[in-house]
Amino acid sequence: MDLNVTVETGDVTVPESTLRRAGATSYSLDQFYLVELDDVASRLTPTQWNALRVAVASPSTAQWRQGAVAPFDDPALQQLAGVIDTTPSFQLFLAAVEILDILETLVLPAPASPKELRNVLAGTFSDIATHAGRQKGLYFIPLETCEALTQQVAEELVLSNKLCRLRIVIGTDDVLQTYYVPYATPVSSAGDFSQDAYSVWRKIRAACRAATRSFEQ
Repeated sequence: MDLNVTVETGDVTVPESTLRRAGATSYSLDQFYLVELDDVASRLTPTQWNALRVAVASPSTAQWRQGAVAPFDDPALQQLAGVIDTTPSFQLFLAAVEILDILETLVLPAPASPKELRNVLAGTFSDIATHAGRQKGLYFIPLETCEALTQQVAEELVLSNKLCRLRIVIGTDDVLQTYYVPYATPVSSAGDFSQDAYSVWRKIRAACRAATRSFEQ
């Protein structure tokens, strides 16, 4: 069964924060993968996908652009490496690959319900944090926090790169949309947000810290 992961967040490294999107898809019947960032996509064989999983474990985008490591030694993938040009875009691409890698094991052998998927992800980060040997992982915010997010607050926190939006599609079913805190977040202050957004962010940040994950304010 096909499995698609799409993640998006704001790129605050540019003068006006721009929404960026990354995706990773496993096409089980045709036995290939598709990875993409913004409007650039590359098709990978299972062998290239396995090489990508190794590459993101010790990421070096400079080596990727130079084609020094597989699968970026394929010229077709160097164009994709070229648009991974900022910290938010790199973190998005990395998250898409890692989340798909983990969900393939969790989902494909026995498809899970949206509630089960959310229970696996919400409020936990240890599996993904240690997946590539890094201490900093992804913190998936709890179900009750997701449900309490207004559209305006969610968009504000996503555009400011405090949260990333995750969408999971299995086959043709759009089974889950949730939010997570990325590997690292930009420094900000109360004046950078509306009062409602800042209040929500403080609660999310406290929950994240309580889960022993450290990241910049």
